[in-house]
Amino acid sequence: MSKSSGDLRRTQIYFVLMIIVLVLLSFITLLQVFRTYEKKGYVDYLSLALSISALTLSAYLILQMRMKPQKTGFEPPEVFTIIRCPKCGFEATRKFKEGDYILKEAEQCPKCKEPTFIYMIFRKTDEEEKKRERHDL
Repeated sequence: MSKSSGDLRRTQIYFVLMIIVLVLLSFITLLQVFRTYEKKGYVDYLSLALSISALTLSAYLILQMRMKPQKTGFEPPEVFTIIRCPKCGFEATRKFKEGDYILKEAEQCPKCKEPTFIYMIFRKTDEEEKKRERHDL
């Protein structure tokens, strides 16, 4: 399922708010670590490590949100439409348009000016390209 841009923006705002809260709590914890050191003379290493790791995690999350999303390797296949003229046999291939269906009347034939129709709709696959490359050799 695809999310609308409003849902994505709302989700991103929630992440930013969570990161801001995480940073604020980390700074408060760091402040308490330093106050404890001033008053009692010892360092609370657990609180110090947790607050530093939370700050590091916040910085990492902010950097990841600013980066472009990586491609997952899935690309939708290209879909093509073959248009044919019944009178002169002219054929043309073009990219699929929304609303195309087989036997739909298309634009005029550039040769004889008669109406053409959609003859075939197909998608281009990697296997077809490999076969064409082998035949070209």
